[in-house]
Amino acid sequence: MIFENYEIEEIERTIGYTFANKVLLEQAFTRRSFTEEHGGENNEVLEFLGDKVLSLAVVKALSDEYAYPTDDEEYAIEFDEEDLTDILIALVCSENLASRIDDMGLNKYLIMGKGDIRNNVQDDDSVKEDLFEAIVGAVTMDLDWEHLDKNGIGRWDIEKLKKVVSKMLNLKETLPQIIEDLQEDYSFEDEVGEPDESRAINQLNELYQKGLISEPIYDYEQDYDDDDGTPIWRCYCRIKGDNKTSYWTNSKKDAKRDASYRMLCYLMDYEYEE
Repeated sequence: MIFENYEIEEIERTIGYTFANKVLLEQAFTRRSFTEEHGGENNEVLEFLGDKVLSLAVVKALSDEYAYPTDDEEYAIEFDEEDLTDILIALVCSENLASRIDDMGLNKYLIMGKGDIRNNVQDDDSVKEDLFEAIVGAVTMDLDWEHLDKNGIGRWDIEKLKKVVSKMLNLKETLPQIIEDLQEDYSFEDEVGEPDESRAINQLNELYQKGLISEPIYDYEQDYDDDDGTPIWRCYCRIKGDNKTSYWTNSKKDAKRDASYRMLCYLMDYEYEE
């Protein structure tokens, strides 16, 4: 081992993971220039692995945070495919990975050969990106190493991997900002126009069909008029955690339209007019 114990402890504390196999940790920081001079394995294979599983870990984090089951027990998520792709790219792009290595100060631990040292490659974004991916690859293999079944076959603990990647990417702070940046120029009004009570049901459905909101769910409550006993209706329009309730009316259709209009005004920040 080249690393001192205090260096290993500092790296593990920074990424939020304690290695069962410390050799894998050191390999993640070892450049090919070093192994060409001294032998042994470098971080390129770990970089390859990390590049592949990084997106998986990010998608798992996005799913845990923003996905939910529908009433029909289907899978749904708050964003459409295009937005999810944009979020994923923003998180795993070279620029962001290199920036996160800078923030964590991990490139100072790179183990390099003379040529790399002379050229200060530890400051190159591509090298820092490779290091980030190699660390993720090393964690993945360490999880494999740590969880061997009776046949000696390892299994990846995706939950632990997600936690490490989330900490390394600082998802708690960066993810909301990325989502805000993607949506800052976005307007429902651009898609369906101003809230229109006569078209509110169709406007909500159009936003749903475009993947911009969750599916509107309608529930009804029936009662009877105190004067003549005729049926009256109230409708509840629910979109994930938000719920809007119509006025009482003797028309089930009118109740649904009113609930839809109230929800549309709420989503588009319009004042509801009675």
